Amino acid sequence: MIHALFKNPWFKHLAKLSLSIAIVIYLVLTVDREALLSAVGQADISGIVVATALIFMGVVYIQALEIHESMKSGARIGVLNLCKINLTLMFYVLFLPAGLTFLVRWEKYRRVGYGGYDSAALVVFHKLLQLAIAGIVALAALFVLQKSPSVSSVDLESVVSSVLAGAVLVIALLVSGVPVKVLSRLSSAVSGESGRALAWLNRAASFGLKILHKAGDAFSEFGKLGLKKSLLVFFYALIQHVLIVMSGWVVLSMIVGDVSFWAVTFVRSVVVILLMVPVSVGGLGVRELAFFSLFPLFGVPSESALIASLVLFLVQIIISAIGGVVELQDFIKSRPSLG
Repeated sequence: MIHALFKNPWFKHLAKLSLSIAIVIYLVLTVDREALLSAVGQADISGIVVATALIFMGVVYIQALEIHESMKSGARIGVLNLCKINLTLMFYVLFLPAGLTFLVRWEKYRRVGYGGYDSAALVVFHKLLQLAIAGIVALAALFVLQKSPSVSSVDLESVVSSVLAGAVLVIALLVSGVPVKVLSRLSSAVSGESGRALAWLNRAASFGLKILHKAGDAFSEFGKLGLKKSLLVFFYALIQHVLIVMSGWVVLSMIVGDVSFWAVTFVRSVVVILLMVPVSVGGLGVRELAFFSLFPLFGVPSESALIASLVLFLVQIIISAIGGVVELQDFIKSRPSLG
C-alpha cells in the first residue's frame, strides 16, 4: 500500500508542493528580518505591473507566434487561440502535476484541429528550444560577467561548467537531428519484429508503437521548416527569453536600485533551465533558492533577492488568475443551454 502511495502522481505533486513551501519558509527564517521587511517596502505597484506586462507579452503572445510558425502549414492553430491556450496553461501549472498539464495542452491542441501526436512532439520540441536559448544566453552573460573585476570566476566555476555542458548537449541534439534518427530507427526495428517476437504483446503495446511512429513523423516535420522559418522560430524564442529576463531586471531594479543587467540575465537564464526539472510546483522554491544563492555573488543582498523572487511568483499568480478567468468563460460557453 505504501509503495502504491508513492507511485500516486497526486501524492508526488503534494510532496513537491510541500517541499516548495518548506524551502521558502526556511529561506525567510534564515535571512535578517529587518532587511527583508525593508526589501518588501521597496516593491511598488508600477514595477509589478510592468513585470506582469513583460511576462504576459513573452510567455503568452510571443510564445504563441513561435508555436504558430513551427506548426504544419495545413493545420496551424490561430495566434489568438494559441494565446488563450498559453494563458490557461499558466493557470493549470500552478496546481496540476506536470504530466497532467502536458495532457491539458495536448487536448486543447487536439480540440482546435492539431493532431494529438503532433502536438505532443511540438511541446517537447519547444521545451528543448527554450532550454537551448536559456543555455546560450546564460553563457553569453557569463562571458561578460567574468570580465568584471567585481565577480569572482572561482565562485562561478561549477555553474559555468554545468550550464555549458547542458547547452552544448541540447544545441547538438537540435541541430543534428539525432532525436528524429533515433525515433525512426527504433520504430523500424520494433515494427520489423512485431509479427514474430512481439506477437504476444497486448493492445496497449500496439498503441505505444503507434505513438512511436507518430512521434517520429511529427519530429521530422520540424526539419522541413526551412532556414527562413527556422530562424524566425529561433528569433521568437529568443525574444520570449529576453522579455523574461527584462521582467526580472525590472523587479530587481525596483527593489535593489542598481543591479547589473548581465547578472540578472545570467541568474534568470539559469532559473529557466532549473525549472525544466519538475521538482517543484509553479517553480516555487527552486526560483527562490536560486535567487537567494546566486545573486549575492553579484552584490545583491540575499533578502532583496528573495523578495524579488517572491514578487515574480506574484506576477505568475496574476497571469494565472487571468488564465483561470479565460478558462472559466470557455467552460461556461461550452455548457449546453437548458433552454
